[in-house]
Amino acid sequence: MWKKSFPVAVLIFWSLLAAKAYPCQCNFRAHRKDFRGANAIFVGKVVKVDKINRVSERWESELAGGSLGNAVTFQIDKRWKGTKVKQIVVLEYYEAGCAGFRFREDETYLIYAFERELIAFTACSRTRGFNQERYKSAEEIRQLDNRWFRLWARINPF
Repeated sequence: MWKKSFPVAVLIFWSLLAAKAYPCQCNFRAHRKDFRGANAIFVGKVVKVDKINRVSERWESELAGGSLGNAVTFQIDKRWKGTKVKQIVVLEYYEAGCAGFRFREDETYLIYAFERELIAFTACSRTRGFNQERYKSAEEIRQLDNRWFRLWARINPF
């Protein structure tokens, strides 16, 4: 009896010690850190979505888990950080496994674009449809409008 139940007991013991695996785990940073790290933050309406065939080799290797495939042109309604132009092109980084979304024409979004190439991550980031999660968007916009928040975000590294 002992010889038959021992392997089963060991198997159960090891399965209890195994780490849990999740398909996607989002680690959100503080709003202050996202403000400091972003190269552009704005609310804009999608004017045009263009498929791009080739991205730089740097992004092909670093962002291999998702799809960096659309160049999205936005008409800027309100801007807090970045260039002062009326229209801007942002690269969309879409990751289906982490509940990412695709930008659609004639819809308005709150965009946090990172890197010199202005990449908007559509999964596990603050970038989202302007009408989605209205409470979070309103709170973030209230903070972005606050000069003290913007100043503190720039000078406080933590």
